[in-house]
Amino acid sequence: MRPFLHDPDWTPCSLAGTCERLDRDLNVRRFTVPLRASGRRPFRLAFFADLHWDGEPARRLRRLVAAVNAAAVDVVLFGGDLSADLLHLPDALCQLAALQARCACLAVRGNRESACSWLPREFWRERYARAGFLYLENEIWVPADDPDGPAIAGFDDERHGIPDLGLAAVAAQSGRAVVALTHNPDLIGCRSATFLGELVLSGHTHGGQYRVPGIGALFTSSRYGRQFDHGWRRRRDGTLLYITAGVGATGPGLLRRRLFCPPELILLTLVNAAGKESA
Repeated sequence: MRPFLHDPDWTPCSLAGTCERLDRDLNVRRFTVPLRASGRRPFRLAFFADLHWDGEPARRLRRLVAAVNAAAVDVVLFGGDLSADLLHLPDALCQLAALQARCACLAVRGNRESACSWLPREFWRERYARAGFLYLENEIWVPADDPDGPAIAGFDDERHGIPDLGLAAVAAQSGRAVVALTHNPDLIGCRSATFLGELVLSGHTHGGQYRVPGIGALFTSSRYGRQFDHGWRRRRDGTLLYITAGVGATGPGLLRRRLFCPPELILLTLVNAAGKESA
C-alpha cells in the first residue's frame, strides 16, 4: 500500500470562533481572521464547498442560503463540486442564484467539474454567470470599488485541471491581502517555496464524511491522508489554511450520508493583523 505524503511545514492550529447548529442540517462557523495586508475595515466572506447537489436535502440548502444572506457578506466563495452529475447541474445553479453578496459571488471548479474535460472554460463561465457567479479558473478577482477588499486567486482543480501556482504571487502585486480559493488541499502540500496567499480556503475532503470519535476521518480522498482533512492549519511562514467539511455528501444509496461530521458554512471576517482595522 502506497504511504501517504506528509508536509512538515503545515501543522494544525486554532482560531477563536463560534459554531451555531441550525437544527441537524448545518453548522455555521464564524471566525475572525487577522491578515497582515488586510484593509482598514473588516471584510466579510462566506465560504462553502462540495454541494454535490442531487435535489436533496433541499432544506439544508435553503438554510445555507438564508444564513449567507442574513450575514450580509461582501463576497460569497464556492469551492467546487457543485452537483452529483451534469443532469442536476441546472437545478444546483438555480439554487445558488438566491445567494446575495455586496461585491460578488465567486466559484472555482472541483474535481467533479474538471473530470468533464470535454467541457470548456466558457461552459462553466456562462452557466455560473446565469446564477450571478463569476467563475475563476486560474484567475484573480479584486473588488474594484473597495480598497479594503482582498485579492482573491481562484485556482483550477488540482486533480484533473492545470492550476497556475504563480497566481497568488501575481495577486500580491495589488498590495492587498491575498485569499486563495482551491477545491483540493493537495494543491498546497509540499509547496514551501511557493507563495500561496495569506489565507487559503479549500474543501474536497468532506472532513472525511465519516468520522469515528477518538480516531477521526476514515477516508479523505487526499494524498496526505488526514493531514488536511478538516479545520485550520498554519504553515511555517504564517500562511493560514481552512479545509471545510463541505455541505453535501457522496456515496451510493444509504452510504450517501455523514457520520459525526456535520455539513458546514464558514463565515469569515478578515481584519488587519496590525490592529489598524476600523469597526
